[in-house]
Amino acid sequence: MTDKLPWLGLRSIPGVGLVLAQRLMQRFGSPAAVFQAAFRDLVAVKGISPAMAQAILGFRDWDKLEAHLARLAACGAEMVTQDDPRFPVPLKEIPYPPPFLFIKGTLAPADHLAVALVGTRGASYYGLKACRRLAGGLAARGVTVVSGLARGIDTAAHQGALEMGGRTLAVLGCGLDVIYPPENRKLYQEIPEHGALVSEFPLGAPPEARNF
Repeated sequence: MTDKLPWLGLRSIPGVGLVLAQRLMQRFGSPAAVFQAAFRDLVAVKGISPAMAQAILGFRDWDKLEAHLARLAACGAEMVTQDDPRFPVPLKEIPYPPPFLFIKGTLAPADHLAVALVGTRGASYYGLKACRRLAGGLAARGVTVVSGLARGIDTAAHQGALEMGGRTLAVLGCGLDVIYPPENRKLYQEIPEHGALVSEFPLGAPPEARNF
């Protein structure tokens, strides 16, 4: 079993969301330790029901998770966990950060200096031009531009950063293997060479509204 499997396994337990995953990791020290814990210790964690504790102790879908990691590698992506030095430091400072991220491309120390530019999908010509210029100016000064690869302002932000040879990160509301919107295929292909595509969602996850 690779050291990343317990991270995936913990988020695969029905009912264990970001809050409970964080509590379990704080209590036991690591996802691997959670799966080795005693039943009585698991149910002692606030929010963990007897059914959840039993699901953790009885989890056996490791082959399925191993296959997912293999698929990630096959499409040139990987999984970065909270204990990886590449995991974005500012993201760790929010109350319940995601335990891991799926990335295609590179996360760099330079990304600690970053600005998010997001906005309407139905932007005006002026709005798109202004965003592109702002993103380019930030990128030229070594600031990583973060956006969501959506239509409109997001697209302009990524384009502006790339035009100035800067770094940009696209945080997706779908799996890394899902190109959305389809007209941004060229950006989808370019961004990993100058930053990264980033997602909390497994491969194949559709771009549902709640994901954004």
